[in-house]
Amino acid sequence: MDCSKFKFGVTKTFFFTWLVITLILSSFIFGPFGQKINEKIGEQVIDSKFGFSGDYFRTYLLKVKEKAQVDFIILHVIDIFFAMSYALSFWALYVLIYVNKLEVHHCFYFFIPLTSGIFDILENGTLILASNFTSSDFNFRTFWIFASIFNTAKWVSFAGTIVLLVVGIIMWLMSLKKNT
Repeated sequence: MDCSKFKFGVTKTFFFTWLVITLILSSFIFGPFGQKINEKIGEQVIDSKFGFSGDYFRTYLLKVKEKAQVDFIILHVIDIFFAMSYALSFWALYVLIYVNKLEVHHCFYFFIPLTSGIFDILENGTLILASNFTSSDFNFRTFWIFASIFNTAKWVSFAGTIVLLVVGIIMWLMSLKKNT
């Protein structure tokens, strides 16, 4: 299968533009605004964890509703754009390395960084919805199941993204060495 159709005009400029956008958005999420929310709640935001129990999810959301609901929602709306930007940055880097440099013909590589961003967006949407609903057991259980699945899938696909990126860089460096 020809993977060149996944290029969609990806250039170094495209990659660096999305990288800059990602860095700007990350400064809001991981910077003073994100830290302010962590301080109000008394712990790190829930989506920075790898999986969480139903009891923890319930307790966490009750704290959010009590202490920082509006800020929490704003943070996760920004995080939706952050997820899109890092997924596009990684996708562009994959195209630059795997298609342009290594001429790899296994197109499934391109979906891994995109799935990480998609699961992150789904997780953020679930957290925003969960922070707005009543505290009934049904709502917490339902939102916990989806948030936990999306959270775990996000981190697994993100780890896969990083591993394949490192492998691609190593392969590219080895091809440079072989050509000299």
